[in-house]
Amino acid sequence: HIIWPMRFVLPHSPEQRPAWMVRAGLFLYDHLGGRKVLAPTRSLDLAKAPGAWNLRGRSLMKEPLVRRRPRLFESIASAGRIYVVEPVADDGLAYFDAAQEQGLSGVVAKRFDSPYRAGQRHPDWLLIEAVRRQDFAVIGFIPRAGEHLLEALIVATYDGRRFEPAGRIVGGFDAAVSRRLRKALDNFPNAAAPADPRWSDERTCWVEPRLVVAIKFSEWDRHGQLRFPIFSGLRPEVSPQECVRTPMVEPREPVRPRRVEIQLPRLPI
Repeated sequence: HIIWPMRFVLPHSPEQRPAWMVRAGLFLYDHLGGRKVLAPTRSLDLAKAPGAWNLRGRSLMKEPLVRRRPRLFESIASAGRIYVVEPVADDGLAYFDAAQEQGLSGVVAKRFDSPYRAGQRHPDWLLIEAVRRQDFAVIGFIPRAGEHLLEALIVATYDGRRFEPAGRIVGGFDAAVSRRLRKALDNFPNAAAPADPRWSDERTCWVEPRLVVAIKFSEWDRHGQLRFPIFSGLRPEVSPQECVRTPMVEPREPVRPRRVEIQLPRLPI
């Protein structure tokens, strides 16, 4: 869009930020951004808008991906400025290996029979990262005296019904971050401890999952727990219910040599 002026759709998810905030930013873009060629921004209901999401007045958002994709491609192909990546239906592991060789962060996996879920995270549409990093909800913490007010964070993933503990985080946050986390956690309502006896620790303070953090780790162990987890930041824009466990591709020994070429887009797009 910066290289060549063109219109685009900016999805809005009310769970992440209020509509007035997005609208205020677009107002500044319209009046202070030096716009000369394009028309001003406007609100658009994707469920009712003509074009890629509708066919003869019927919304395609509930249609499976295998039907939506050709319709979307037809709508944007005529512009000649958008690069559409062809899907890979087979050899997913070889494709992932090729992404790692190219230095890419990972691949996106989608179910062909999945509908479009606006502003939602769902197991039908996953970012499979080459770097092991994921968002987790904080369900408890172990307090500490002194300059560092936290000894550990207890994090969990959401399986659609409940939060499942995933590990204790003891590294990655300095004194300033630990004070910030502790201040927030102390204001959260208390919650019951998990039934799993592995988490029976009298020092742990259990709270309702209202805080999301990003965690780097080496792998999942056979008990479904994180190995060598490290705190890497807060994720205020992510809701706890979005912290579903995403699959990680483990290194493997190929049975036979096979290479998949990834065609990267070239500018302008």
